[in-house]
Amino acid sequence: MPHADESRPGVEGLRVLGVSAGPGPEPSRAALAVPGVLAAYAGAGADAVLLEPDAVSSGLMAALGLTPAPSVEPRDARGLRRVVVPAAVGPALPFPALWPSSAVTTRDQIALRRDREALTARVVTSWRTRVVGTAYSLHRSRPIDLAVCGAHGPSRAVGLMLAELGVGLVVLVDEAPDRVVLDAATEIWTLGDSHAQACAEAHPDVVGRIRVVDWTLPDPADLGLRAVARSE
Repeated sequence: MPHADESRPGVEGLRVLGVSAGPGPEPSRAALAVPGVLAAYAGAGADAVLLEPDAVSSGLMAALGLTPAPSVEPRDARGLRRVVVPAAVGPALPFPALWPSSAVTTRDQIALRRDREALTARVVTSWRTRVVGTAYSLHRSRPIDLAVCGAHGPSRAVGLMLAELGVGLVVLVDEAPDRVVLDAATEIWTLGDSHAQACAEAHPDVVGRIRVVDWTLPDPADLGLRAVARSE
């Protein structure tokens, strides 16, 4: 399987965008790793932007039993820029949108008990819609060179949208990805040789884009791509 090599270009000034796991049940390890990969890009000199929920939305996610986005410590980010995207505001919820970040009111608790599944679906759908729209706006105002995403969830939706616009795409995988995300990927990063081999055997036409990269603790030498689509 292909590995990082010294011929890969540097990432200085590369415009990179990623999305935290955000609201949703049981995000994959790959989705949870995106903020750390973005922090590594920022530390290597890239112009890296992470889209993440705000504190109020994180409190709402906790109340719904959803997994909040992992935090990226400022000392590790070294220049990582964050863009906060609310999970839901206004008419997206059937009760007041601005919750305290650490508590919910009696009325909110009643709404949760009445139709928890419908409320959860609204929050997840709302954040997915908002984060895709935010990524599109950022790309139109200052084109992104590279997106980093997991194979599932909101970060995948953003990655596929940007790939359609000609942006390079790194997909982090820790389970079998679907055909759509494989076709869109500039590179597919797997954690180990056995997983890379399984992916190559299942999809031999993408073998040249598979790399073994420890995306749980990225090394700067792993970050450069052989080819990144530059947006005009």
